[in-house]
Amino acid sequence: MSVIRLDDLLAARAVYQQRPALRAELARLLRRLDESSAETRPGFATLLGELVRSGALSREQAEAIHALVDRIRRGRTLAVLCELLVREGGLERAVVQTTVRELGDGVGEEELTRRLGERGLLDPQAAARLRFRARQVSDLDERRQVEAYRARQRAESAQTLVSAGAEEEGSDTETDLGQLLIPSGVHRTAGPVLPSEAEATGILDRANLDLTPPLEVIAPRFEIPAWVDTTDPAVGDGVAGYRILGRIGAGAMGTVYLCDHREREGPVALKILAPEASAEAKARFKREILANGFFSHPGVIDVYDAGHTTQGHYYLAMEFFDGADLEAVLETTPTLSLRQSLLIARQVLEALGAAHAAGIVHRDVKPANILISHDGRTAKLMDFGIALIKDLGDFKAKVFESDAGGVTGTPEYLSPEQAFRDPVGPPADLYSVGLVLYRMLSGRLPFSSGTAHGWINCHIAEEPLPLAEATPREDLPRALGELIAQLLIKDPCERLATAAEVVARIDAIQRSLGGERKSSFFRRFRRGF
Repeated sequence: MSVIRLDDLLAARAVYQQRPALRAELARLLRRLDESSAETRPGFATLLGELVRSGALSREQAEAIHALVDRIRRGRTLAVLCELLVREGGLERAVVQTTVRELGDGVGEEELTRRLGERGLLDPQAAARLRFRARQVSDLDERRQVEAYRARQRAESAQTLVSAGAEEEGSDTETDLGQLLIPSGVHRTAGPVLPSEAEATGILDRANLDLTPPLEVIAPRFEIPAWVDTTDPAVGDGVAGYRILGRIGAGAMGTVYLCDHREREGPVALKILAPEASAEAKARFKREILANGFFSHPGVIDVYDAGHTTQGHYYLAMEFFDGADLEAVLETTPTLSLRQSLLIARQVLEALGAAHAAGIVHRDVKPANILISHDGRTAKLMDFGIALIKDLGDFKAKVFESDAGGVTGTPEYLSPEQAFRDPVGPPADLYSVGLVLYRMLSGRLPFSSGTAHGWINCHIAEEPLPLAEATPREDLPRALGELIAQLLIKDPCERLATAAEVVARIDAIQRSLGGERKSSFFRRFRRGF
């Protein structure tokens, strides 16, 4: 499944209008996203993110275009909701339109339905159901617009190759971004707060949905984040008491859905494995379940429930965290501020300290397994799928053995003892934290290699490049470079032994910085850039 989204097409049009010189780059990136999939590209890959990463746009420029795209998308969903309020809610069109104008520019669906409810025109259950349906209609229309765009581009590319002749068959055909196939209203960059009735009707007609309310429709008790796909065929299905509301992502380890449950107020992330999943995938599943049963900590993604269905699907119900993983953040923001880097590392270390106290070594600490909140202030550690769990006792038979005879961990971030396949303890995780901290501060790792085997050799035999030599930054205290150097010592016996020791060192560095912790030190993160 292609990772290209309507956001990318809208952003491409906006960028093209402002920066026509980027036409060829925009066409290249759109093709790249179109040819990619969730398995081959990062889950947060977007056109704006790629433009920021390449330096074609600054983060500030991308933020402005993202705000424009967000306004257009919210306007479309609001228009659909207004039409549904008239068609299904029985409200007068004039009343709905007047309420929107009273609330002003930027009004959201929840705010609109709440105001109508305060006036006794709409009950809460109907409001929630109509908001959910408006979101589904908008998402489905967006998906179909992307499919129409992709079909047109493929047809035009094929026609161009035929017309150009055999000698031109390998040429690079540019996309005419000025003529993107985006239905009327979607491409507006200015105009009234609320799209027209005709626009909303067009969206509903293109969605081709039966507007008679389906039986047993129960809207979720929370708002679904804009990036969650509510058009997945599984939406509405039940799995072990959880109702699927949208797809969060998919990969080799299974599919993750946003769900609700009658006994829980908030959202749940449900990871589901197919029956034909490998023994290794099931091993990771079972280890993650078991590790969470041994300890709990606010800095770790909590696991609520697990099991397998009668159809043979393994499932794992987890805490839903609306944020981005650190790997995705660092792809478009290569370095973070000193204070933000220390804050993230400290929270990860506190989570690891709790795991180590419970006899658990994570063994796969890396940016992709660290989730960051959108405000950039909260970090959570996830994925204990290859964790070493000591003193299993009677639980041993309940866990699949995994990685038999192989190196366990991610090559770029594993410790020397993992590379040697030696016994590991807490210092192995601390080594990995040192690498993560090094990358947040310098934008790179202290070693360089192009292969997994090369990375393993680096951890075993190569001395890390000192932090001061890896970056021209002048705001990094010497004590921090010394701390990272101690975390990256090859011999685990000479490395700092506990997460608490590292936290104490970080606290001392933070105190030495002095001054107030201004919000400007903490960059906000958007999914994709």
